[in-house]
Formats: sequence, C-alpha cells, structure tokens
Amino acid sequence: MFWSITTYNKPISDIDMPHLLLFLLLLLSLPAQAVIQKFGANEHNTVWISDGDNKFQCSLKQTIPNYGEATFGRSAGDKLQLKFELIHPNRAEREIELISRPPLWRHERGSRLLDSIQLNEPTTQIQFNSQQARVVLTELEQGLFPTIRYFVKEDDNREVNAAISSVNFQPSYNQFLSCLSQLMPYPFEYVKESKFYFRSGKSTLSAIDKRRLNEVITYVKADPEIKWAQIKGYTDSRGFRHYNDKLGEQRTKAIQDYLASHGVNGISIDVNIKSYGERMPIESNRTAKGRALNRVAIFTLFNREPLPPEELPEFEFENIFDTLPGQEAQYKAPLPGARAAPEPAPQAAPSLVEPIQQQAIESPEENALVIPPPVEPAAAEKVRPTPTADAPPTEPTEPTEPTERKSLFEPITADMVETGK
Repeated sequence: MFWSITTYNKPISDIDMPHLLLFLLLLLSLPAQAVIQKFGANEHNTVWISDGDNKFQCSLKQTIPNYGEATFGRSAGDKLQLKFELIHPNRAEREIELISRPPLWRHERGSRLLDSIQLNEPTTQIQFNSQQARVVLTELEQGLFPTIRYFVKEDDNREVNAAISSVNFQPSYNQFLSCLSQLMPYPFEYVKESKFYFRSGKSTLSAIDKRRLNEVITYVKADPEIKWAQIKGYTDSRGFRHYNDKLGEQRTKAIQDYLASHGVNGISIDVNIKSYGERMPIESNRTAKGRALNRVAIFTLFNREPLPPEELPEFEFENIFDTLPGQEAQYKAPLPGARAAPEPAPQAAPSLVEPIQQQAIESPEENALVIPPPVEPAAAEKVRPTPTADAPPTEPTEPTEPTERKSLFEPITADMVETGK
C-alpha cells in the first residue's frame, strides 16, 4: 500500500522542494515551549495551621504538596517574615519573582508582579522580609494566590511556580492576628542582663531603674523557662572595705526588695544576691568615670538551672586594689594544693616630708562624706654597716637609732626588746 501526505489537496510530491525546505527551517527556528512545573494546594486539600504560645512566637503555615511549606512567623522582638522551606534545594537561575495570580474561578483578573529577590546559590529556604510578607497577607485576604516563580538554572526551558492557596485562609488568619496582639515586645536577650548605677554612697533606685525592672518583671512572669536570677553589687575603692561591702549589699537588697514587692522573688524564681564591694572592679578606680561605672548592681536572668557545686570549674581569683602610686598590691588566691609563692623583700618606708595620700569614702566632689582612715607615722631608717669577712666591724661615728620592726608580722629580736620597741 502506498501512503502519501497531502497539502491543500495536493500530494507532497507536487510541492516545490525549495518551499518545503524553507518551511522546515522555520519550524526549527521557533523557540521550544517552556515546561512549567506548578505546585500548590487545591480547594480540597488546602490546610492552614495557626500556631503559637501567644507570648513569644506566632506562626501561620501552609503545606505546598511535593514542594515544601510556606510559613508566616514572628518572634518576640523580631519582625514578621515569610519563609518557604523546600523539600529539595532550588536552582533558580537569576532571581525569584513574587507574583499574584487569581484563582481559576476569577480568571478575569490578571496576574501582576509584587516583588523579586536575588539568590546566589542553591538553598532549601527562600525568605522574604517583613514588608513583602505583609503584601502577601494582603493578597491572601483578597482571595488571590501569591506565587513564587523562577527558571531552573542550566535549564531555561523549565519554569517553576509554587502558589499559596487562599482557600480557608480567614479563620486561621484571625487566630494568627490574635497571637500577634499578645506577643511580648522584646526577647529574652533584651532582659537577660540589666545594670543599675548609683550615686556616691547611695543605694536608692531611680525612676529609670524602676521602669527597667518593670520590664524584667513582666517578662519573668510570662516566661516559665526563667529558672533563677542573680544580683551582684559593686562599689568603688574609696573608703573602708567593710563599709563598701555593706554598701554593695544594700544596693543588691534594693533590687531584691523591689522584685519581692511585685511578686517575683521567691515566688516566680529564686533570686541570689552577692556583694563584691570594691573587689573585682569593672573599671579602674583612678578616674571619676571609672569610679562611677563601679558603683553598679548587675541583675542577670538565667533560663537554666544553676550548676551544683561539684560541677563548678576551678579558677584563680585575681584582684587589684588601688593604693599609693607605684605600690599597687595584687591579691591572687592560690588554687587548692598549690605551693605558696615566696614573700617579696620589704621596701623602705616613705619619707616624712613626702605627702601621704589617704583614702576616703568617695571623694568630696562626688557628694559623699569624707572619713580618712588613721595613718601610722613612718620614720626614715638608718641601717648599720654590715661587717664583712675582709674587714672587722667599725664603730659608728655617731649614735645609731634603734632598729624598728618593718612589719607587724616580723619576729621580735633582742635589740628591739632592749630599746622598748
């Protein structure tokens, strides 16, 4: 049997071959039709889930079959975001477009471009900012289908479309809005640590301090994960150490009492206080600015249980106190079992003609009472010449002053007893 192709009621053998070749070349020159992959839930399997604890996090999500999940989310202190979690990494060629498309039953309304973002590498997460997320929510409220569209890298003929369905959107959206209205305005990091500064010699909380504590109290009452709190009190180095220890304790007690009066201390969480006084200074006490920064109480919240004593790490406690210029004393507590360091050689006492600087309880320019501690007089000491093996000892040409004890911890010698020292 003979088969023939007819065109315009003529056998193909009657068609001019040059025209046939031209027709075939035109067909080959036409661009290939792009393959479009569409993902999205239909009116029968669209499910919205509104989730959140109404205090620290709210989310509204929808599963896109065979593609991933679209989630609107906001945490305490953060902005609204829209994220697409993909099952497989996307391979967008250049950019991802965010477009709005009508549903099938509203085909008279055309599509429009909302925004676009750039991606530099394949990823399983596509994220839009707060403004873009709000635009998408508005489109969903109007019954439209916001869609992300991009071309696959190394395959220009494949276009990917992933749509968010607006079916059954409003009930879950109302729950999401209710959650957002009760969201805490700040996260845990905002209230984790607070510093309260005090005037010289004072332990009274200011109005600003109380406003800050009210923010902390509100958060503590809302977050069941807060386990305990710690308050550390500090002072500057002016004055007697025992006085500064008491002053640091008064500053911590002022914060603790305020918490207790608002139903926090001992009820919601345990509050531990510790006064370091002038020890462990935060800044140098040689300047007025440094002393002001050291008159502080630090309040810290913890969302975990404290470590038991047997699990605490060993450490060396090092402290530096401000004394006379050029005579800074350093205290370093040895670790258990450590060998004690040799004592340094005694230094000569200062001359009587040199002015002796005294400590005071926070200087007069800082509005505090000045109480100088007693200062023991020190006299210049003349040392007898020491005999050597080469020459016998010689008598001094003038009377020699009796030897004085250089330290309260120096043993008493016979010559000291004779002279009555």
